Amino acid sequence: METLTKKNPKKSRGVGQRCKIPTVIKIRQHYKQLGLNQRWTMQRFNRLCRLMNCLPEELAAICCVSITALVAAGKNDSEFSLCASLHFAMIESFVIEFKTGLKVRPAMPIDLIYNSQAKK
Repeated sequence: METLTKKNPKKSRGVGQRCKIPTVIKIRQHYKQLGLNQRWTMQRFNRLCRLMNCLPEELAAICCVSITALVAAGKNDSEFSLCASLHFAMIESFVIEFKTGLKVRPAMPIDLIYNSQAKK
């Protein structure tokens, strides 16, 4: 394992710098195609609740979203965090595939990571 010393500093990327790692670029493109760069609104969240036949509080609990965040998203048509949006998208793709039998593109691009590791 590589240790960080003054002789061997790890190059850090600044917050504003773009990552050039091919896998990261593919993952970001995947999320953009799924629309995850646009966060989930309360309207879309409620639509998923109806699809799942569950209460908003139940879906929030499944996704580790606090009731405070749920109430905040409901005010002024606010949006959920990107992390919560990813959880909702993962559940949405699973539920649609389960209920319809249609193969839906998965929200998590695990195949991109495994494919890049297999090539090494």
